[in-house]
Amino acid sequence: MSEDMQDLFAVQDIIFPGSGENVPEEMYFRTEGAVSSGSQPGILHADPGGRVSFDTFYNGISAGVLKRITVIEDLVFRAEGTGIWRIRAGLHLPEQDIIWLDEMYADLSSGAAAFPLPWNSIQDGMLFVSLEALSGGDFRQGCFLTKTPPAADVHLGIVITHYNRKNFVIPAVHRLRESLLIKPELKGRADLIIIDNSRTLSAEEVDGAILIPSLNYGGSGGFSRGLLYLMEQGKYSHCLFMDDDASCEMESIRRAFILQRFARDPALAIAGGLLKEHQPYSLFEKGAVCTDGNVRPLGQNLDMRRTADLLQAEQKSGHGAYGAWWFFCFNISKTRSMPYPFFVRGDDILFSLMNNFQIETINGIACLGEDFRIRESPLTRYLGLRSCLVIMMMTADVPAHAVFRLLSAWMLSSLLSYNYASAEAVLRAIADVSAGPDFWLEAMDMAAVRAELAPLNERERLRPLEASDYDTVSDQPEENRLRRIFRVITLNGFLLPSIFLRNRIISDQKSFRATFRRIFRYRRVLYVAEGGGTGYLAEYDRKAFFALLFRFFKISSVFILMRRKLTRKYRKALPEMTSQKFWLEIYAEKRNISEK
Repeated sequence: MSEDMQDLFAVQDIIFPGSGENVPEEMYFRTEGAVSSGSQPGILHADPGGRVSFDTFYNGISAGVLKRITVIEDLVFRAEGTGIWRIRAGLHLPEQDIIWLDEMYADLSSGAAAFPLPWNSIQDGMLFVSLEALSGGDFRQGCFLTKTPPAADVHLGIVITHYNRKNFVIPAVHRLRESLLIKPELKGRADLIIIDNSRTLSAEEVDGAILIPSLNYGGSGGFSRGLLYLMEQGKYSHCLFMDDDASCEMESIRRAFILQRFARDPALAIAGGLLKEHQPYSLFEKGAVCTDGNVRPLGQNLDMRRTADLLQAEQKSGHGAYGAWWFFCFNISKTRSMPYPFFVRGDDILFSLMNNFQIETINGIACLGEDFRIRESPLTRYLGLRSCLVIMMMTADVPAHAVFRLLSAWMLSSLLSYNYASAEAVLRAIADVSAGPDFWLEAMDMAAVRAELAPLNERERLRPLEASDYDTVSDQPEENRLRRIFRVITLNGFLLPSIFLRNRIISDQKSFRATFRRIFRYRRVLYVAEGGGTGYLAEYDRKAFFALLFRFFKISSVFILMRRKLTRKYRKALPEMTSQKFWLEIYAEKRNISEK
């Protein structure tokens, strides 16, 4: 770094593809003319006239978000490489052409160039830099810096909960150690803590991390154990919960650390987005809202290669936002409540709602993950509904008709999809929630419940398949209004005589439920997972449908009648079951294993 840049603080590095081979270049940079990555990764070579622009998901500057959540008052772009370049600062605003703000010429062969950006003249949109090669040259490195002193001294504890996924967590530890923890900004300021719920890791396998063998209380217990450790040590200011494969750009973690250093509000929490693993440009969620226990992902299916979608993704989310624990970075001192012992599913929602965090998302901080539609199963159905019901009772006063509508939606989406195992899991979830708070204490490790649900999971398990093995129907005519009305009044064919059913197999995409208009009147459905050759066959069964529906009316009626009493019990137990004392006692009573 040149002498005039010694006192600048790093805000954001320009990064190049690295999180996965199928991540498109348009997530990192856009090129015109003769520009190539060359033989060396992380270097762009341009012939005269070649242009590279960084108005992308990973390398654009979300000006509106940064101005709102940080104290940063200025920005400088620093570039390294060879050759003579024209460097321009541009701004994208919704439904407008690019606004070019400033430019400079630099001979990078003579040393790094510093380009002060017009930070004070913009309030919103995506700020970015574009470089045009005036001679042949290489762009080797770029970053955004500020003269603004950090607002906080951050010491970050990165907590990962692991259970029987050594083939994921060991490479993740290596990546974190070699690519992140040695960074100048993080060295001595960030530690990696592995909570090993399966007790299958050795210290040698996760060298560079703090390993804590633990009892298996799921993600709720694992992350609680990690948070307790950070609190006990006293030196950590912030915590980052994340998945055990750390499937994200390491720069995402560094950026979360930097944002916390410059945070305007100490209650700032950074929630990472989730990009679909098989379509890493497609957004599954960038934060979410939870209303009466119902979760609505924000930004779903936006294409992070498109400028308009990048700008849309940065629109401020509404009240009730929460951050999922695949990536959630928060100030420990602002934690008023610990996680509820859900085991998994719903714990991150309630944790966000109960703590006074200022939850924000920002382009460039995200993880890659398997689409939740593919992961849906009787077990996840069970876990999702029971947490939904508890969160609903804890956070809202929902009338009886709305409760019944919610329960019916969960049940019918399974029944009408021929997923009778999932329907049975729905019934089990309602029954277990009806048992009150004591159920969660008795089933904290979920061992008995998981064993009982295992046969249901097997019935809807994705298996390798060959499409040629099935005589499937793939086309489906457009549905008119008359056909839709007929479908609805016949319960999507379950009230039709058998003579009207087609003895064929219709294929449908694996999701949370079937495409009802597509499977109407077909006896069998082949659910196929997107992005892979796996699936399973589901069959129409009128007898099972009505037997399960009858049981549903009985169980849901009892739940609705007793919901007020249940609500009082859950709310009374909530403060105790989300206290530090609760989790300390849980682990103190069960601490029959080494935690060295």
